[in-house]
Amino acid sequence: MKDMNRGTIYDGPLVVLVNGYSASASELVAGTLQDYNRAVIVGSPTYGKATAQVVFPMDTTVTPETLNQKQSDDYLKITVSKLYRVTGVTAQFKGVQPDIVLPDILDAYITKEADEPFALRPNTIEANKYYMPYPPLPVKTLAQSVQKEIDTSKYFNALKNFIAWSKQQKAGKDISLNFNDALATSDLARGMTGSSLDPNIPSKKFGVQNNLYEIERLQADSYLKEVNEEFGRQVAADPYINIAYDVLGKLKTK
Repeated sequence: MKDMNRGTIYDGPLVVLVNGYSASASELVAGTLQDYNRAVIVGSPTYGKATAQVVFPMDTTVTPETLNQKQSDDYLKITVSKLYRVTGVTAQFKGVQPDIVLPDILDAYITKEADEPFALRPNTIEANKYYMPYPPLPVKTLAQSVQKEIDTSKYFNALKNFIAWSKQQKAGKDISLNFNDALATSDLARGMTGSSLDPNIPSKKFGVQNNLYEIERLQADSYLKEVNEEFGRQVAADPYINIAYDVLGKLKTK
């Protein structure tokens, strides 16, 4: 494909945060940046959807040309292609594996592509012939440099305990139908996901600010301003952004 905007807009250090909700296009972007050694991927394994679907009307008289004029009551979604990374491997089924892995609360709740009963299995194809990655990034050194902060984090330790407890609950074959037992389990889960998993202490490493355009926009909408302030507090206290900030700072000095 021809590059209509030649040149490089940004060539500095880059960190990408992903988790179990990162799927499809976002996985393709993260995987490509990882393959080219252009960014350090931080977070948890992604969802694992590397397929493309097309929605077809069940009414066979509807054609692509008449789709906008003639509507059908029933549609069928069909998988028509699979997406591959420049290396020839795919994020299908197994997802993109981060360079620096962080505990993810989604591991206690959501299922991923690999958990679907009819998920397509991954395969490999020939690598892109024009694939020329940048020099390797010091991902191993970066991971070691932030591991102590991860291990001593009150949030991440509480999260690990909750994920382990949640998986243990799901693995149990018997479920009590006693109302008091159900209440006790619910109270225990609520207690484990309480204050320990509610980071509210702003980071001392960085500040959160709006750009000039956003500041002007907020002045005209009091509700939007209130929402923005709450979001800013969440960003300032977010443990994942804290780790990403550390990685970015260390990457900048390499």
